[in-house]
Amino acid sequence: MKFEIGKTYDAVVQGQIWSFEYEGIDENEEDVYIITWMSGECEGLHKSEIEPLVEEAKVLKAAGVIYPRGRSEEEQYKALCLLIAQPTYFFAGEEVPKAVVLSDHFAPDGYKGEKDYLDFTYDKNQKMIVTTGAHDVTLPDWVGQRFDVLGMMKIKNKDKTVWQISLK
Repeated sequence: MKFEIGKTYDAVVQGQIWSFEYEGIDENEEDVYIITWMSGECEGLHKSEIEPLVEEAKVLKAAGVIYPRGRSEEEQYKALCLLIAQPTYFFAGEEVPKAVVLSDHFAPDGYKGEKDYLDFTYDKNQKMIVTTGAHDVTLPDWVGQRFDVLGMMKIKNKDKTVWQISLK
């Protein structure tokens, strides 16, 4: 894999998409890449560590999982609008639901280092956004404010919390 200096790449880290900027090769060891994570932390990683993480992110994106890069509420809103406009894709001749995943990395107030995330899918037949996350994750206020919501239901089970948001 060939990285370009100054370009931003996505990688799957602990089940989330993290972005980093490629800074170059370590001057003492050519198999170590110097990167700066979106949190601002700079580190050197062996190419055998980072390349598979970048490839996994590419596979997820190709599989219809959308991770919006933007940290603003507006960019998150646009990602959900895209999901509603195109809620599925075809893979191996079958219709498969797309998903938008938002983590604290994409929160309007910036990266906090938490591992919480929400994934969103859209049921076009029921006109319903379905959101899943850990128990302590809260649904951003703007989701209810920016969409024309008929009703919202929060369901907790032992592993996660699910919100069902019915749209007009």
